This record gives sequence, C-alpha cells and structure tokens, in this order.
Amino acid sequence: MKKRYLPIVLIAALTLTACGKGAEGSSDVVDELTSEETVATDFTATDSEEPVASFVSDPGKEAETTDDAAYAIGENVVDGKYVFNAHVFSDNDTAAWGTNGRDALFNLCDALRKGEDTFECANEQAYMNAIGGRLINYYFPVASNCVREVEDGGFSDGVGKIEYLIPKEEFLEREKAFEEQIVTILNENVKPDYSDFEKALALYVYISQNYTYDYDKADRLGPDTDDVLTYSPLALGKGICQEFSGLYSYLLMQCGVQADVVCGDMYDATTPGHQWDFVRINGTDYYVDTTFALHDPEVCDDHTPLEYFLMTDDMRSFYGNFDPSTYQMCGQGETSRSYFDIYAKDDRYSELWNGYFLEMDTENNVVKYVEYGSEEIKEFHYED
Repeated sequence: MKKRYLPIVLIAALTLTACGKGAEGSSDVVDELTSEETVATDFTATDSEEPVASFVSDPGKEAETTDDAAYAIGENVVDGKYVFNAHVFSDNDTAAWGTNGRDALFNLCDALRKGEDTFECANEQAYMNAIGGRLINYYFPVASNCVREVEDGGFSDGVGKIEYLIPKEEFLEREKAFEEQIVTILNENVKPDYSDFEKALALYVYISQNYTYDYDKADRLGPDTDDVLTYSPLALGKGICQEFSGLYSYLLMQCGVQADVVCGDMYDATTPGHQWDFVRINGTDYYVDTTFALHDPEVCDDHTPLEYFLMTDDMRSFYGNFDPSTYQMCGQGETSRSYFDIYAKDDRYSELWNGYFLEMDTENNVVKYVEYGSEEIKEFHYED
C-alpha cells in the first residue's frame, strides 16, 4: 500500500526538534554540540596572504606540499571516474587556518596512507592543528580517532610524530577500505560532468536515503563523548547532525564543490545548537541540512524532502527557528561571524521547497518532485 505523505506544516512540526531527527513517538533528544573543541580566533590579519586566525602561527613559513594524491579540488578524475583525493580543504578553512595548517594536514594524510610515523610541518602549531582534532575529522575522517599528537617532543625541526591508537596494520586496512568507500559513493551517485547543483542534489539525496538518525548516540551526548565523528555514518550507517554535516561537506569537496560546516542556535536558546552545511553553488552560498532530510517511512512516501536543500536565511530560520546572529564556522568560535559572511539570500531554488524528490534528469536540467498538498508531479527546470 502506498504510504501517504504529510503536508509540509506537519512535516516541520514532526521533524524539527533542533538537531534531532524527530518524529511522532520518537525521542525528543537533540544533538548537543559539546564534542568539538572550541578554538579561539583573532580575525585581525590585514595581509590577504596571512591566515586570519590566531591559532596558526608563523604564517610566512609555508610547508611544501606533496604530489602524492595532490589533486586540485574536483580534479580527481581518471578515465571519466572519480579517484580518491587525499588533499581536500575548503577556501574558508584555508583563510582561517592558513597555508601552514592546510599543508601540514596534507602531509599528515600522505604519511598516514603509507603508514609512516612522521610528517613534515612548518611549526609546532601547524603540527597540533593538523593532528589535533577538527581538521583531520573533516578532511581525513577515517583517521580522526585513530591517531594523535605525541605530547612530549612530538615536534622538532619541521617534523611531527604520529602516535597510532590502533595497530598500524588495522588502520591501513581501514584507510584503504575508506578510500574505496568514498570512491564508490562518488561514482555511483555523481558524474564528473555534473554541475555544482547536480552534485549537491545527488549527494543530498544519497545521504537522505542511505542513513538513519542515531538516537542512541544523541541520548548519551555530553562533554566526554568521544565518538562524534564524520567517519561514523560510513562505518555504522547512522549518525547525528555533526556527523552528517561533516560527511556531506567532505563528499562535496571530493567532487569539487566548496562546502563548510556551520552551526547555530535557536532563537529561544532553550535547546542545544544544531549543525548543517554552508555550500557554494556557482559562486553563491546556501544552507543544506542533510540531518533534517533523512528519509522517514511516515512522511514523503519515504522519499527525500527538498525543503532543507539550498535554503536561504529565512528558510533556515523557518525550518528550525534558528537565529542567524548565532551562526559560526564550526570550531572557529563566535568571532568567525565577524570575518566570514555566513548568510544565504538567493532563493532561485525555492520552488523545490514545496515537495519531495522523485528524480533528476541531468540531460534536460529537470528535477521532478511531488508537490505537497496537491500530490501532483511537478518539474523544476534549472540552469547549469
């Protein structure tokens, strides 16, 4: 029997419980953003060549990059298929963490793929930034809970030491499987000649239809929770908002779309904050919330709702009651609002917010969707 979809207003009432993927009869739990270390920032740099954050020291001493898997963002295509890119990093994070932090991370990724015990970095701060948590979680997620910095004497003369938290052989097997998993996801869902819009929509639908919300993890969230990881959905098939937003941005970066993870609070500030993605489509920024878009047998005929795709500030506030004045780049502190332009004003995709996804015809630039209320199949025509 065909499942009956719910009107848009009721969908919003059932699903929007801050970070939780709530539904009638489900837990009211929300994701509490306590797992990610808060980094103090000082956006005072005036030289465009310098990073804008104080946690990147000695910006003039840049580390050399490696050519191992050093594809430019989105150019990791061989014979018409995506291959793994070990060097993904957003433009916004480059501005914040500097080239030292970015290049140290790239060197770390190359070393980990080979099972090495050291990697080159410009200075001790770059060493700690690369291996210390946020960057490795978002840009090489398979290693985020498998390695850590060596506390005593970990950095010396441009070289940082790596401490493996699991047997190295086990890590190398996991890392290889991770690369294969990423490449499979990309090649099964995205084609290299897709536009930014098409890539973003295809991966949005992929996450919606292939993962579920991890209520157990959300129930036990707290200051000591150490398994909130971008890698978790890939390993477990489920996750929470911090994890889905990280995975979505990572997949987008792999196929050439600029994306960052942002967080914000609700206007009433009575519940913990939420985390979603800040995505650049053809030079214009939008919000995307894959957590709220997770498929649900009780709504949208178990299809993917489109109201959380390429949202504006107004729609982000409407779907979740979030306060734009609280938005920040995750891990970069409240001061990031004074440096980064975290806003989305373009509403050219607003028609899609009125229904759920059916299919995308990339040859004719058409998205078919079912309109809420009327149940009619509609077509949205887009430009590349």
